Amino acid sequence: MKNDFKTLKNNLKKAIDDLPQFMNQLAVGEGVNAVKRAKRITDEEKIYITRNYKRSWHSDDKAEVKGFEYTVNVGNTAEYAIYVEKGFRRHFVPGYWEGDVFVYDRNSKAGAVFGPVKGRWVLKRALDETEATQKARIERKIEKFFKERGF
Repeated sequence: MKNDFKTLKNNLKKAIDDLPQFMNQLAVGEGVNAVKRAKRITDEEKIYITRNYKRSWHSDDKAEVKGFEYTVNVGNTAEYAIYVEKGFRRHFVPGYWEGDVFVYDRNSKAGAVFGPVKGRWVLKRALDETEATQKARIERKIEKFFKERGF
C-alpha cells in the first residue's frame, strides 16, 4: 500500500511538472490544425493565382501564456489577405498587368479598378472547423498524456 502511494505521488509530480509543456503543445497543435484547414480550403476553392496566399498561412510555434490561458495566433501574412478574407468594395489598386495576371505594386501610378468582391472567410471557416472538432481531439491527447504517466 505504501508503495502504491509513493508511485501515485511520483506520477502526479511528473504530470504536474510536464503540464506547462503539454498545454503549450495542445495550443500549438490547434493552431497547426487551423492552418491545415485553411490551406485545404484554399486548395479546394482554388483561392490563388501565384500560391502566395496559400504559402502565407502561419501559426505561432509557441503559445502566449496568461494565467491558465494559452493563446496561439493563426493568420495569413499575405499583404492582401484581409481583402480575400473580408472582401472589398469597388476601388483602385495600384499595379500592372503581366499577361493575364495583375501584379500589385503600391508605388505604381498605374493600376486597375476592382470590385466589389465578396469575402471568402477562409480563416473564420478554418477556425470554426477546428473548434467544432476540438473537444474530441483534446480529450484524446489528455487521455494519452495521463496514460503515459501511469494513470
